[in-house]
Order: sequence, then C-alpha cells, then structure tokens
Amino acid sequence: MRKTLIMILAAIITMTANAKTIHWLTFVDTTDKWYDNLGRQRGIGEMDKVGRKVLYSKFINVVNAALAEKGYTSDIQDYWDTSTSPENCKKAVNNLNCDPEDIVVFYYIGHGGRPEKEDVNAHPFPQMFLAQNSDSRLIPLEWVHNTLKSKGARLTITIGMCCNSKDPIMTIKSAPSFHTTVNYGNAFVASTGVQAIQELFLENTGDLIATSASPSESSWGAVGFGDFGGLDDYTACFVELFNQRSESGKIEWKSFFNEVGLYVKEINKEMRRPGTQTPIFRPNISSASQPRKQQREEPDEKVKKKEQTSKDERTDDGNNTLSLYLDYIIDKKVPLEKRVAVANKLKKVFISDATIKVLGQDVDQVIDKESVDVFFNRISTSRILLKVVPIDGKFTSDNRFSEMRVREYYKK
Repeated sequence: MRKTLIMILAAIITMTANAKTIHWLTFVDTTDKWYDNLGRQRGIGEMDKVGRKVLYSKFINVVNAALAEKGYTSDIQDYWDTSTSPENCKKAVNNLNCDPEDIVVFYYIGHGGRPEKEDVNAHPFPQMFLAQNSDSRLIPLEWVHNTLKSKGARLTITIGMCCNSKDPIMTIKSAPSFHTTVNYGNAFVASTGVQAIQELFLENTGDLIATSASPSESSWGAVGFGDFGGLDDYTACFVELFNQRSESGKIEWKSFFNEVGLYVKEINKEMRRPGTQTPIFRPNISSASQPRKQQREEPDEKVKKKEQTSKDERTDDGNNTLSLYLDYIIDKKVPLEKRVAVANKLKKVFISDATIKVLGQDVDQVIDKESVDVFFNRISTSRILLKVVPIDGKFTSDNRFSEMRVREYYKK
C-alpha cells in the first residue's frame, strides 16, 4: 500500500495473533542513477523498478494466493524508493517476530560486493549497499540470513540479487531474452500450480541462502522480460522458472535453484556478458508434513490508531491489515454468514458510494469497476477466488475510503 494509505488510514483493525503467516521482506534499489560524460542517464534504478514489479506480480502475490488456501496470511514489508536503506534493513530484520509455523522470505535487488581479502570459502555471499555508498553501512547477506533464521520460523529463504565482485576498499563485516507477456486481466493460477507451491513452502523446513553471482563476479541485467522491459538476469530467470515449474505440478528447492543458476549462465553466454555469472546457494532443507490446517480466525474489532510514518519507513505497510480482512472474507472454509458479517464490518471504513477498481495482474490498467456493496457481495461468495491484493486508495476528509484499487488472483 502506498505511503498515503499508511498516513491517512486511521481505522485499522487487527487480526488475532494465532494465524500462520508468510513474511516478505523485500529491499529494492529503485533510485540508483548517474549520468555519463555525454549526459546519458545510467544506473540500475529504472531496471530495478521493473524487477520489483515482476517479483510481486509473478512470484510474491502468486505464492500468497496459493498459501491463503491453507490458512496463511501475508505480512509484506516492501522497501523501495527512499525507504531502501541499511538502517531500515537492520531494523526490519531485527524486529521481525515469528511463530514456529511461519515462513520468512527476504529478497534484495541492488548493488553489492565483497572485501578483497575475505575468505570466499568461509563467506561466499556478498554485502549489500542498500541504496548508498558508505562502506561502514553495508550489510552482509549472511548476517541477514542468520538473524532471520534465528527467529524460529519453519522455513527461511534469503536471496540477494547483487554483484559479488571484489572491492579493495570494502571492509570485512560479520553483521549489519524471454517471451513473457504482460497480463492485462486477472491472474489465474492452475490447480496444479497451487498444489505445487503449497508443497514447496509447506512440506519443507529449514533454511536456504542464495545470491546471484559467485565471489569475484558481477550480476548483470537489462535482459528483456517480454513486454515488461529490462530487468536483472537473475530475477528474470527466477520468476520465469518458478512459474514454469510450479505449473508443471512439481517444484523442489534444490533442483529449482540449480536450474536458476544454469539459466542465468545460459543468458550470460547468449548476451555475451564480460566475464561469468554463476549464482550460488546453500541449502539446509528437510522434508516435513504440512502444518495442521486451522479454520481462519475472525478479525478482531479492536481499532488501532496508526501514527504517521517518516519518509524512510517501509513503503507499503498499510495493506497488511486490509489483506487479513479480505483473506477472511474470501475463505471458503469459513461459513458464509460469518464472511458476510465481517465484510459488513470492513465496509465501515468506506463511504457508502465508494468505488472498487480491479487492476490487471501486471499493469495499473482498470479492468473492472464496482460499488463497494457489489464488490464485497461478489468476493464473499466466490468459489475460485484465491487472493485479493489491495494496492492503494483515495480518502475523504474523515479518513474513509472513497476508492480502493485491488488485484485479484483466481484458481483455474
């Protein structure tokens, strides 16, 4: 949810703390730019904007939709633009709280590197710049992974999409062409894909850390991702393969990351990049039984007043509470009368003639528009709706929604 929602949405209703959750911490450097001596704009910022968009529309939202069917809620901590900083990364990682059945995924897109004299065998993973250039503020990817792993979630995945090249100035630290088309309509996830994603995330425990390049190597980008435009090679390969393998009905962590590495090397060769790019990962994954499915608990009516956030806090904090409500309303395992009752409670933060606009999966183009009553009546009775993702909203002077934009994910 955009910062305006965080600042303005005063009526936020919290969920009880027992729900199983998948936590997403994403840090994307979208502000990076500089100009060469011919006045041409350079830098990875524009490319990373595409990477962030693809990562959410084709991976994060799809996973959330599949796991919602198993009673999982999603906690999205999305840092981009001016919110990408080492301080925010350290705070987000340290402050994350998990229950034993939770899942944690960290994904970074930006600049990185490694100290010239650091032992590549003991510490093969890079340090992250996080949208700044001071060596003293760099954060090691391994510190992020080890700290998140210590939170006690059933599964922890840490991914760093950044260079791993040697930097003589950097100091050692222990702590802080594809043919993909843009989908202009609602997202549909095949039943086989839903099941494969559920098995991938819920039938494994442990941890995995990965990065897009081996020590001394750079990570490359600007590969064309269909109609989206250029983004980094690693995220393009990651998302493309994830969708292919999940739709095939079977995807496993180790074989998937092996395939991603081979795919990146192939793209690197085809694009005639200087040098090599060999993604690496370190798995510590064991098979396990899926957590016991519990009926989703009804949202608590308690109202929390959220204070205005400063400009360097996470960019879309406001949609998580709305997602909790929407997850409950569309959950087919919850009796219909309860879903309708909760929908009526949520309507209190909307004006009576509010409009709900449904966007395409990959674009900000409106594909449907409904009144708030029609929208809640429809989603509370749908049999194939997996997830409703709130995007942003417009508000009245008394801090109620006059308009909300969403994306919808369906099972086919």
